[in-house]
Amino acid sequence: WQVVIPYSGVHPDHHAFYIHPDNPDFMVDGNDGGVAISHDHGASWRFVENLPLGQFYHIATDNDKPYHVYGGLQDNGSWVGPAYLWQSGGIRNSNWQEVLFGDGFNVLPSPANNRFGYAMWQGGNLSFWDKQTGADRYIQPVHPNGEKLRFNWNAALALDPFDPKGVYYGSQYLHHSLDEGRSWTIISPDLTTNDTSRQHQTRSGGLTIDATTAENYTTLLCIAPSPLERGVIWTGSDDGKLHLTRDGGKTWTEMSDRLPGAPAGAWIPEIVASTHQAGQAFVVLNHYRRNDWNPYAYRTDDYGKTWKRIGGADQVRGHVLSIAQDSQEPSLLFLGTENGLWFSLNSGESWQPWSQDFPAVPVSDLAIQAEEGDLVVGTFGRAIWVLDDLRPLRALAREPSMLKKPFALFETPDAVLASYKEAPGVRFDADAGFRGRNRPRGAMLTVWFHPDGFIKPTAADSVKIAGKGKGDAKNDTNVKPDKQKKNTPEISTKEISPGTIPGAPVDTAAAKNKKEKPAADKIRFLVLNSTGDTVRNFTANTDTGFVRLTWDCRIQGPRYPGHSKPEKDADEPGGWGALPGTYSVVGIWKDHRDTTTLTLLPDPRNPVSTEALLSLQESREQYNRLVKGGSTATDRLREALETLDRMKKNLEYLPDSLLKPLVKTEKTLRDSIGVLQAMILSPKDFKGIDGEVRLLEEFYASGNRLGALETPSPNTLLALAQLEKKTETVLVRVNDFFSLNWSAYRNTIDALPWKAVQPVESIRLE
Repeated sequence: WQVVIPYSGVHPDHHAFYIHPDNPDFMVDGNDGGVAISHDHGASWRFVENLPLGQFYHIATDNDKPYHVYGGLQDNGSWVGPAYLWQSGGIRNSNWQEVLFGDGFNVLPSPANNRFGYAMWQGGNLSFWDKQTGADRYIQPVHPNGEKLRFNWNAALALDPFDPKGVYYGSQYLHHSLDEGRSWTIISPDLTTNDTSRQHQTRSGGLTIDATTAENYTTLLCIAPSPLERGVIWTGSDDGKLHLTRDGGKTWTEMSDRLPGAPAGAWIPEIVASTHQAGQAFVVLNHYRRNDWNPYAYRTDDYGKTWKRIGGADQVRGHVLSIAQDSQEPSLLFLGTENGLWFSLNSGESWQPWSQDFPAVPVSDLAIQAEEGDLVVGTFGRAIWVLDDLRPLRALAREPSMLKKPFALFETPDAVLASYKEAPGVRFDADAGFRGRNRPRGAMLTVWFHPDGFIKPTAADSVKIAGKGKGDAKNDTNVKPDKQKKNTPEISTKEISPGTIPGAPVDTAAAKNKKEKPAADKIRFLVLNSTGDTVRNFTANTDTGFVRLTWDCRIQGPRYPGHSKPEKDADEPGGWGALPGTYSVVGIWKDHRDTTTLTLLPDPRNPVSTEALLSLQESREQYNRLVKGGSTATDRLREALETLDRMKKNLEYLPDSLLKPLVKTEKTLRDSIGVLQAMILSPKDFKGIDGEVRLLEEFYASGNRLGALETPSPNTLLALAQLEKKTETVLVRVNDFFSLNWSAYRNTIDALPWKAVQPVESIRLE
């Protein structure tokens, strides 16, 4: 035998191996880190980086802008990465940073400073990490009397909500630290069954001992301190013990037998203490290790005196792994099971599956990012997903009757006018790297649209949601959605980009997702500034149900030379990015109209003064006047050519004595128009580069100079002044042509029996 994969480079825990039957040099290794491929019989291996896979045990978020997601991966370390980025090219593997190796579980940023945080590896090993330097401090608690502590493979860890340096950790006891793990205090008795017959994992019975700590038992699995009442702490164990203290650990109440229908000894993987009521908590159990695949989820509103089962086999599918309560709307709940994601709009009285655009995968953990109102979903197999903006579901939970409306526009989250940097690494990486779907640029708009009416679903129906998470943009292997049930709304994410100025970044997702719909499904949007002026007018084609759209945060822009005049009711071209401030967005469908308020915030990394914005606005208005003048000139010249075409056809019946001079004049006019057009635009059907800098290129260049939210630089103002002179020069030439050459032609035509050529007014810059 020979080694084909050494204990380095490729993950050493191997699970599957393939050798091509006709080409043994081609081998594929499946391991705990993913997939590796060799084309030279194992002399070298390539790790496959574009598969959207990951087995996360826990996830958490911070409050950065953009915020980060933290999570631990099965045998692949503890990680931190962005939920979204102000960066082009999607969310890449290189945007994620490993902060600790080993089997990764709970990863929690320190509330005092999220440069630091806590992470574990298997069997209760705990470290305090520094993601900037890579340093870590080992802080696993030690019993003061030397007693052996029992830690689960996936041990219990929680932050103290009342002390930024406080943290809780679970063995068979509850440990508390107020100095980031430098010292610990045990604040509980043994909170497990302490069944010694279940603690002999190192006795092999004659077989080779392989005690990895995954076999540790009678340990704590979860800790849930109340964020509302100091001293209220819940704990759950792997042997079915549920405890509560209301005095910081001085006294404890065991209440496992109060959960109706709960099997004795079931694992308690997660407890959530409510952010709305101090006495409210949610507990989930699973018992699949003893072949009980039923879902168990419970709620108490009175500190555990009474419990209500809020999830059964008649409502959800698969044993339960996680639960979350929305931070704003207490009746909005999310449930993670072995078979996917579920949500409830009525505190768990009924549940509905999230069956659109999300895989039927174990949902191991859920987190609500409170400041932005996002749902972050950690899965055991398909990595992490993010649902942006829970406001529509919150509104639906508060007012289910809104589903009876044919049209509604929801509350809109703030949008940041952020600058986007280029992605790190290789730009054109083909299909080799993974690119997660980034949050679309601009402002998120959510519409409820059901023109045929909607009947509130019964218990047998499901409100189907199609919320695009930040999954794999290039390798989208989502499960195929179920067929839509009758009278069931859907949420879909469709980004629209009503138009951009030349040189500005283009939202390619907008074009990809655009679908032609019947005219009846077209919704018009008006964007009004704080003084009530309409600064943007555009339409969007929509699906029925909940629809997620994106306004690109651009106000109406000028029409550039050479661009056709818009048809009636066509969308206005997009121009400059809107300035920071408060705007009203009006949605209109037929006779229905709804309004929401939108706040555009400046990039927090680039603060900008009011004076700078006013100066920028003045320069942009000057620029727009110049572009409008150039477009008017090209329109006049094009219309003149159309007139010549029309007259050529109408005059062909004149006698040669009259026709020949007109034909000669027509050719001279066409040549003159061509010269004037070439001052503004490239010649029609021109191929190649002739080195000429025409007025349109000057417009594009100056437009790019005015793109940043800052006071125009002296260089930009100089370029704008030169552009104005060049525009005026072109307009003088065009005006002279029409006042002299064209006027003479018109007078010649007027001498004929009819007057067919209209006079042309001079073009003036406003």
